[in-house]
Amino acid sequence: MTDSCDELLAPPPPPGDDSALRDRLLLRTLAVVRRRWWLPRLAVAAALGGGYFAGLLSVCLLLPRGESVPTPVGGWTTLPPPPAAVGSWDVGAEPAAVLLEEQAFDSPQDQAVLYRTAGDRYAETEGDVQAALRCYRNALDAGSDQDLTIEAEDNWLLMVLKDARQKEKQNANRN
Repeated sequence: MTDSCDELLAPPPPPGDDSALRDRLLLRTLAVVRRRWWLPRLAVAAALGGGYFAGLLSVCLLLPRGESVPTPVGGWTTLPPPPAAVGSWDVGAEPAAVLLEEQAFDSPQDQAVLYRTAGDRYAETEGDVQAALRCYRNALDAGSDQDLTIEAEDNWLLMVLKDARQKEKQNANRN
C-alpha cells in the first residue's frame, strides 16, 4: 500500500531539454532590463526639452509686439540710428555728453561738475550706462569728500558708486 505522501516526497523527475523556455525567458528579461535602462534617460531628456520649450515660449510671450530684436550683421548687432545731432553750435540746445566729457577733460577747475553732468546726459538721454559709469567715476575722483554724500537728485548708478566709495574709505580707515 503506497501512501500519497510518497509521491510528494519522491525526487523530482530529471530535467528535460528546456532550451526553448530558457530562450523565451532570456528575451523577456532582456526587454525588461533595456526598458528599465532607457526610461529614466528618456524622462530626463523630456524634462530638459520641456524646460527649453518653456523658456522659448516665455521669451516669445514677453517680447513686446511690433518691436524687432536687433539682428547680427557681420558679427555685430545693428544699432538704432543715433538721435539728432546735438552740438554746442545749436542755438538753445544743450551740449552733448561727449562734448561735456571733453570739456571736463580739458578743464582743471570744474572737472567734477562737468563729468557729473556728462554722466547724467549719458545715463538719461543716451542710455549709455558704460559711458555714464566712466564719467561718474571721474567726477568722484576729481571731487572732494563732500561729493561722496548721497543726495536726492542722484540717480541709481551714482548712488551705488558713492556708496561703494564710502565703504572703501571706511575699510581703508579701519586698516
